[in-house]
Amino acid sequence: MQGLIEQFVKEKQYLKNVTAKTVRFYYNLLNALIRTIGSAEPSALNKTRLNECPIKLREDGLSAISCNTYISGINSFLTRLYENGHTAEHLRLKEL
Repeated sequence: MQGLIEQFVKEKQYLKNVTAKTVRFYYNLLNALIRTIGSAEPSALNKTRLNECPIKLREDGLSAISCNTYISGINSFLTRLYENGHTAEHLRLKEL
C-alpha cells in the first residue's frame, strides 16, 4: 500500500497544491492507519478494522477534534482507493 500512499500524496501535492505541512500530515495519518490495521494491503481494509483506527488514536491521547482531522484525511485516501478500483466497497469512517 506504500506505493498507493505515495501516489495519493503526490496527487495532493501537485494537483491540489497542498503545502509541505499537509504532505507530512497525510504521511503521518496514513502510516498510523497501516500500523492500526496491521497490514499494508488495501484488501485488508474493512469497516471493523477501520474502526480500530480512531479508537487507537483516542487511546494514544488525541483529542476528538484531532481525531476527526485524521478521519477526514483517511476518508480522502479511502475515496481514492475506491475510485481507482483498489477496494470493492467505498469505505468511510464516521467522525466522532
